[in-house]
Amino acid sequence: MTSRTVRDTLVAARALVERGWCRGYAAVTAEGVDCDPRDPRAVRWTAIGALPVADRSPDRSEWMECVTFLRRGARLSPTADFGAWNNDPRTTRPDVLAAFDGAIKAAS
Repeated sequence: MTSRTVRDTLVAARALVERGWCRGYAAVTAEGVDCDPRDPRAVRWTAIGALPVADRSPDRSEWMECVTFLRRGARLSPTADFGAWNNDPRTTRPDVLAAFDGAIKAAS
């Protein structure tokens, strides 16, 4: 990654998700309106939506390295759709935070 290490990006993204997590949209405002994750009005993010905010890199391919670690942290297959897992009604915020914890440990 250019602007941060993978671990640093995962730690920063986890902090955003801990502050506010959502499903279905990359990010939402306090009113629940879909917005760009980098929008200053964003208050809740999906795990993937938090990555561009945490990394601040315009190169989306670099975030995929983080998603690889997140899949591992969530104990998903390497080809699983991590975004779909985040958005699954059975997935909880503690599940997502645990995935971040596992990803951070694996990236250390």
